[in-house]
Parts: sequence; C-alpha cells; structure tokens
Amino acid sequence: MAASSVAPYMGRTVSADIFQAVYDRLAAIEGGAHPDLAARSILRHTAGGIQLLGIATEGARAICYDPHLHQVYAVDVSPIGVHLADRELWETNVDDPTDWAAQHAGRFAWRHPRVR
Repeated sequence: MAASSVAPYMGRTVSADIFQAVYDRLAAIEGGAHPDLAARSILRHTAGGIQLLGIATEGARAICYDPHLHQVYAVDVSPIGVHLADRELWETNVDDPTDWAAQHAGRFAWRHPRVR
C-alpha cells in the first residue's frame, strides 16, 4: 500500500512515511492480516500523547512510551485495534525514550525516526 500524503489521525497529522514504515513492517510479519488497519490502530493509539517508539521484533507489537507515567510498554495490535488488556510493561522511570530505545535497539524491528 503506497502512502503518498499526510494522513490525519484524531486531529493530528502523521507523515505518510511513518504510516508506510509501520505498514511495511506489519505486512512483513508472516500471517499479518490487514496491515493497513493494524497500522491505523497503532497510530490512533499514539495520537493522544502516547509516543510510538517502534515495532517489536516479535510479532505485531507496538513499543510505546507514556510520557506522563514515564513507562515503556509493548502492546499487541491487530486490524481491530490495540489490545491494551495484554499490555506488557517493559520499564518504568524512563525519562528519555530516545536513550532507552538506543540501549534496547535489539528489541526493535523498526524504530521511529524520532528515537533513532
């Protein structure tokens, strides 16, 4: 799926490059159904202040940072949405998500350019 413009998500815009990168990673996952819907689910989840750090190496999981709670967590994602009930807390007391992402680079199949 080619993304050619800026896509709106819940009142903010996400670059087409970010959508495309998330889509491409999810599409590469064996058995990944509807990566376009799953990518939109991730971007909707991160529209309210949660920061998308990247996509995990294992399966369709988004790695996110909550700047209010200073937490990094992974969450499963599917075409029907982000599964917060299965959220896995990876670390607390994280003040610098870029530094955290660099220290845990092996956990990422794709990292958001903001944290590279």
